[in-house]
Amino acid sequence: MANNKINKLQNLLRRYERFARTVQFFRRKGGIYRHFLSIPSRLLKHYYSASFQNRIKKIEAADFPKKRRVADKRVIISLTSFPARINWVSNTIKSLLIQKYPIEKIILWLSSEEFTIDTIPQSLKELECELFEIRLVKGNIKSHKKYYYALKEFSDCYVITVDDDHCYSDVLVNNLMRLNEQYPNDVCANVIRIIRTAENNKFAPYKEWTKIAPDKPKESNLFVAIGYGGVLYPPHIMDNMLFDEEKIEEICPFADDLWLKGNEMNMGIKIASGGTHFVHPITISGTQAFALQRINMSKSMKNDEQWENICKFFGIG
Repeated sequence: MANNKINKLQNLLRRYERFARTVQFFRRKGGIYRHFLSIPSRLLKHYYSASFQNRIKKIEAADFPKKRRVADKRVIISLTSFPARINWVSNTIKSLLIQKYPIEKIILWLSSEEFTIDTIPQSLKELECELFEIRLVKGNIKSHKKYYYALKEFSDCYVITVDDDHCYSDVLVNNLMRLNEQYPNDVCANVIRIIRTAENNKFAPYKEWTKIAPDKPKESNLFVAIGYGGVLYPPHIMDNMLFDEEKIEEICPFADDLWLKGNEMNMGIKIASGGTHFVHPITISGTQAFALQRINMSKSMKNDEQWENICKFFGIG
């Protein structure tokens, strides 16, 4: 019965991905394709997204695998959350528990300043098993918790970071590990931004950095890994500067992607992306009212301020 429930869930995911790809195709063609001919596919994409979310809510902890499957490469999936979103995170975890690639563990890092054992939703605690655990950590380095503790504690593993407001494809890990085989010394990401420069050779504003999911695999020093698509970090790739909490708070408290990029550029680490037809993960309904992007892309342009701080600190540009 459990396998049948998971199979039905995966079938809904396949249908969502099918129509999401069709919508992407029409958008690229533009004109009448984008605005009119894509309407049926857009409606079906929305329908299957909603159907997937409704079904995954009803699946219980007993329906998911509880034990690790053996793999040649140890993979840790790492994410964080905060009080305004915590009631939705169980759906994200459920989507990660059905990954086709054998993973070592999924870890949700929460700040002890924001949560206690008693305030964590029961829907999350019920999912804890050999494959999934919740860790309370001291202090609160905000979104940086997503990578910070996993890269520090599991430095000999492949660490994949994800966001807490999406349900992910069951081949997310497969695709990133396949890209890693081509670029074993790079950080691998499904979605990137490309750093742009202005006429004066200074960095262009962040909003002008094009966001893409390349079809063909490629690497560059100018790619910035974007977290929501999933990002893979090979073992022992980062040095201790990444983990300087005082500098994080002083220089880049709200933009983990940019702090990671500054460290990567400082170390000469490239970002690789592409090789699969990436489909945007299902955005969990109700989560976007609390998006960090609303802070970073606001009138104060926090991303630009933080990137300027990073460039000064590392001597970039």
